[in-house]
Amino acid sequence: SAGLRPSFVLTIPEPLVDKVTIFHGPERIATGWWDGESITRDYFIARSEKGRWLWIFRDKKMQWFLHGLFS
Repeated sequence: SAGLRPSFVLTIPEPLVDKVTIFHGPERIATGWWDGESITRDYFIARSEKGRWLWIFRDKKMQWFLHGLFS
């Protein structure tokens, strides 16, 4: 499951409000280091209580966000 990406990616990540179970991760993605706008996120594949498969991440402040949905 390494490198799996969701079918639907949110333009702007939303705070995670669903209760989830994590199935894979973390996968660290670090970008922007070259231009001084660095972002480091730990991504996970999770399943919500409603059965939706989600691509979520945790930022450096340990806040959780929804970034995509698997179809």
